[in-house]
Amino acid sequence: MRFQLSLLLGIASLFFLTGFDEDDLQREQVSQREDIRQMKEKISQVENDMRAAQAQTEALKTELKAVKADLAGLQEMRKEIDRLDGLIKKLDAAREQDKKIIVDEVGKAIAQLKKDSSPSGGKPKTPKVQKPGVEEGVEHVVQKGEYLAVIAEAYGVTVPAIKEANQLKSNELKVGQKLFIPAKK
Repeated sequence: MRFQLSLLLGIASLFFLTGFDEDDLQREQVSQREDIRQMKEKISQVENDMRAAQAQTEALKTELKAVKADLAGLQEMRKEIDRLDGLIKKLDAAREQDKKIIVDEVGKAIAQLKKDSSPSGGKPKTPKVQKPGVEEGVEHVVQKGEYLAVIAEAYGVTVPAIKEANQLKSNELKVGQKLFIPAKK
């Protein structure tokens, strides 16, 4: 405001010294007032623009805080995913170890079953015996779950040969039954 007043006084004194009349001076004052009004409007517009820019800045700051919070949340999720991934890898390694143990145990069980179903049944071999009127062979005691085909295959002979050597009429066997198994020909 002081600047405007001093400007007006300066212009008024200039008119006075140069011989302008009062009408010229009034026209000049009106012109300056219009210029001042326009400047005030521009200043007001600039102030409004600044307020809008400040509001946008605050909105951007708020949005930036939200993005940072989201990023922190994502980082926490990533840490949790990494932790779970590590647990899954440990679990997979344990499962692989369990598989190896199971395979070993099953292998041992199969070997034991083979041993138990072998002609000697995993026991010292039965000495060869001679049955009158028949060639050499061995005696076999029927175990639970055995049947003629399995026994014949184990000793490398045929089912009919075992049936003939033991005068069996059917394929039925009893646990503990003693069979003469003729030697392979």
